[in-house]
Amino acid sequence: MGHPPLEFSDCYSDSPDFRERLKCYENELEKTNKFLKDVIKDGNNVINAIKEYSLGVQKFSQTLQSFQFDFIGDTLTDDEMNIAESFREFAGLLQDVEEGRMMLVQNACDLLIKPLEKFRKEQIGFTKTRNHFESTREEMEELMKRMKGSAQICIRHSQQATMEGYLYVQEKWALGVSWIKYYCKYFKDNKQFIMMPVEQKTGTKQTTAHLTLKSCVRRKTDSTDKRFCFDIETNERCSPVLLQAISEVNRKQWMEAMDGKEPVS
Repeated sequence: MGHPPLEFSDCYSDSPDFRERLKCYENELEKTNKFLKDVIKDGNNVINAIKEYSLGVQKFSQTLQSFQFDFIGDTLTDDEMNIAESFREFAGLLQDVEEGRMMLVQNACDLLIKPLEKFRKEQIGFTKTRNHFESTREEMEELMKRMKGSAQICIRHSQQATMEGYLYVQEKWALGVSWIKYYCKYFKDNKQFIMMPVEQKTGTKQTTAHLTLKSCVRRKTDSTDKRFCFDIETNERCSPVLLQAISEVNRKQWMEAMDGKEPVS
């Protein structure tokens, strides 16, 4: 079963779907790494066992070749000569078989085990966040800077949602007020605003909220202790929803997508 492709531009929005896809890749990488380690381990065990067996056969062959009768008289009997000759021929046959076996074992080691070991260490090991962390981080930061500086690529890269990203939502509970992190999407065509919870509050189960936008207004700085806030009014809720963006630029992007307005003085 194939996995959906990962695009570096998805890192910019860092949506829950992207994190889930990334987790699938990490799990698959770990599974592949474990499989290769097992193959290499079992392969080496088989090769070592074959080598031990081959050494025993070769020693047996040498014993047969070195065998000599202690005979009475000037020469061996016909039976003794036949036996000695049979030992030598059988020893030579064993030696030829084991030489071929050892060549096969060496090929298995050179063409299978060593390449797998190299691939596991250099490719999978390199991919796995440790020895190359600093250089990889510098490359990713440079790529991210180029993406942020591009006029054609921004957080609203999705082909469907006009705007998407993480927002904090003020929610009032019996014991007070809390800010809950959501991954939000806004579709300008039908004014749909979707909030998907990414942090569950203890003792509660939050579900995805589907709201229809009526208006969007920037929240005055002196009206809340949080920065980068704005209010939205929806058809489904009787009171405005107070949202906090991750930065001033991000708030402007959300308000622009929602045709937001400045607060009335």
